[in-house]
Amino acid sequence: MSTQSRSITRSDRPNVVIVMADELRNDVVLHRYRHRTPMPNLDTLRRQGVTFDNCFCQTPTCCPSRGSFVTGKYPHQLGLWNHRCVLPAEERTMGHHFAAHGYDAVAFGKTHGMCPGFRSVTYDVAATMGHDNHGYSNLTDETCTGIYDGPEEQFCDFVACRQFDEYLAGKPGGPFLAHVGIYSPHPPLYPPRRFAEMHPWQDIELPPEWAEEPPTKPAKQASPRGRWAALSDIGRRKVISTVLGMSTLVDECVGRIVQSLEAHGRWDNTILVFTSDHGDLLGAHGMLGKFHNHYEEALRVPLILRLPGDAHGGQDSESLIEMLDVYPTLCELSGVQPPAGPHALAGRSLAPLLAGDVSNARDCVFSQIEHGYMVRTQEWKLVYHTDDASELYCLTTDPGERNNLFGQPRSQGVERDLLLRLVHVLGTCRRDGFNAGRNGFFG
Repeated sequence: MSTQSRSITRSDRPNVVIVMADELRNDVVLHRYRHRTPMPNLDTLRRQGVTFDNCFCQTPTCCPSRGSFVTGKYPHQLGLWNHRCVLPAEERTMGHHFAAHGYDAVAFGKTHGMCPGFRSVTYDVAATMGHDNHGYSNLTDETCTGIYDGPEEQFCDFVACRQFDEYLAGKPGGPFLAHVGIYSPHPPLYPPRRFAEMHPWQDIELPPEWAEEPPTKPAKQASPRGRWAALSDIGRRKVISTVLGMSTLVDECVGRIVQSLEAHGRWDNTILVFTSDHGDLLGAHGMLGKFHNHYEEALRVPLILRLPGDAHGGQDSESLIEMLDVYPTLCELSGVQPPAGPHALAGRSLAPLLAGDVSNARDCVFSQIEHGYMVRTQEWKLVYHTDDASELYCLTTDPGERNNLFGQPRSQGVERDLLLRLVHVLGTCRRDGFNAGRNGFFG
């Protein structure tokens, strides 16, 4: 299949399956983390598709990131400033749009309430999780990790995969857009035993402690550092070992989804997207989770795009891209006219990159959360905080983002250029109000 634009009739439009993990790091999927965990199904998918190594989420937390992804807009356009938010009622998602063009839009598993426009297939979350603490707050060494003690096939992520398979079995025909939300490796870190015990905690090497972060760092980063500091070394090793095992659980879910598509005769005409809503520090900078920072470990997400019969399988792209670029890409590859007017997309299609054309590639990407706004090029990263110390890092000489150059005379030219880029994107379209609400955590 050519990645160039072509005329696609309604009868031959491809199916689209989006598999979105939660809190999965890019380097774990690409086997660049200090500890390798098995990823056989994603390794196969990478050989069949294109892997985007520099994909960045638009905010390092679940709800705004997912809302940005499904609408193709920046969080500041939607009023999604933090985790306590909902999509404005007038916004339209890719579910609405593809359904209007003849697709059956359906969502399985975890959506965080950010999939209006999709018909939702739900399950009983309380009965399919191993613990009721769905975050990193108030953890102790005794509660940070554990084992799901129910039947393995009743674990939440496997339930979502089974529901997707049942959907395909009963689907008579016509194209579909399926969003399959995988809960793992987001807490609670209580997976089935074979994943919980996959990596002995005694073998885990902890990241550098970073207990003495430079004083130029934003003060609000003390909160996620406190979570890491509250655990013992054993507790920290158990967190990392369990997250690695749950990352392999995500890989198994991908294998089950592909197997279902093959078994029901849908694989040959399906675009499959694999990604995550954000990453996790896992001890980098002495932090646990993803809040109050714009470090690479939190913002950089895996993105694999597999096309039917694609001639470019096995390729890696180093181009800078944003998660909101996926929506316009799917429109172009499916022959669906992208939305216009108030629902126009902020992203740009990746189809030219798939064909090897980098002439219109991004030279920078953006992210934001609450009062912090980031712009990143291949060489530099600026994080401007309206309520705290701002940050500037040279990524070529300081990939660990330790040496904050913001405000130093020698970097004023770079700082000014990046601030102008930030002002431009924030001024393009902005919703001044915060769209607060209950976000349907278990959606």
